[in-house]
Amino acid sequence: MAKNDALLEEWRKLHEAALHVKKRTPWEWMEEVDVFGVENPEDGTIGFVSIMGALGEFEGISVYLGVEALDGFWEMQNTGPDVSPEMVLELPQLQISFTNRKAMEKEDLALIKKLGLKPRGKNAWPQFRSIIPAHLPWFLEDAEVRFLRLVMEQILDVLERCDEEPEILEPPEDDSYLIRVPRKDDGGNLVWEDEMRQLPPPEDFDVDVRLDAELMKTFKALPQNHSGIECALFMVPAPVMEKDRPFFPYILLMVDPMSTMILGIETLQPTPSLSAMRATVPNLFMEQCIKAKIRPKEIAVDSDVMYDLLEDLTDEAGVELIDDFELEGIEEVKASMFEQMANMSPDDLL
Repeated sequence: MAKNDALLEEWRKLHEAALHVKKRTPWEWMEEVDVFGVENPEDGTIGFVSIMGALGEFEGISVYLGVEALDGFWEMQNTGPDVSPEMVLELPQLQISFTNRKAMEKEDLALIKKLGLKPRGKNAWPQFRSIIPAHLPWFLEDAEVRFLRLVMEQILDVLERCDEEPEILEPPEDDSYLIRVPRKDDGGNLVWEDEMRQLPPPEDFDVDVRLDAELMKTFKALPQNHSGIECALFMVPAPVMEKDRPFFPYILLMVDPMSTMILGIETLQPTPSLSAMRATVPNLFMEQCIKAKIRPKEIAVDSDVMYDLLEDLTDEAGVELIDDFELEGIEEVKASMFEQMANMSPDDLL
């Protein structure tokens, strides 16, 4: 079978499995927090399945990729209705949604036509998307098609067994998760088994921060002539439409909280990855401070990520770092910036 034929067959199986899941209407009796995992036989990554739609406004499934993404999912659950789009878009995941024809892209429609499918009824059109951190939800790559097809088949297996074993998704006291694990039988075929697995905690901080010695020397030599500043790193809610994979740019912003004067600003691209971009923040921060000729006594940040990024820098430079989730100066400047950006092309930011 040719590669293209094999991939088309994977797409066919994926659509068929998705439509079978829809017929089971799991969102009518499952909650988003009824999470279980499916291990990818190709690379060992665990996709954590969350069924969405209990409120009746949406029918879909998210598959969070890896323990850190699962940790981010629980953080969103704890945040509640205040979850920002940024939180969602920073988690690697695969998504399936059931929608109407008007919401489908031309690429989705062309594939469905090629498969000979004719969805009928409300929200009958399955749409599949991939999210890599800080990028626009995008079309699936070949490996993602293969894995998501397996995930959908395992979702069906779990849903069918929930009828007779409703306790199957109830986690034991040790916070283990049900993981569907693939094995190969003597004939080389995949055989799936249940495994209750206690997962290791995610790494506290996965960004490789390396402070530039020359910048630090120059920064430390500046007089502490400013009492305090606010600093934030945030996503711009307008994607840059790159051909391969559109991404959301970020802004590193430094503001005087008393005057709301911008003391430093830098636009960043989350390439080659979000972690790689974040690793540049401490040195960019020092560059902006050197340009403005300031070494503040205090720096207030609005997130755990920014605290972790600047912690080593402030320790070495003798600056107090404050974790404050309500930066009024930053929010005022940010609101003004977003209002201006509404009339700009995202490319103008870069």
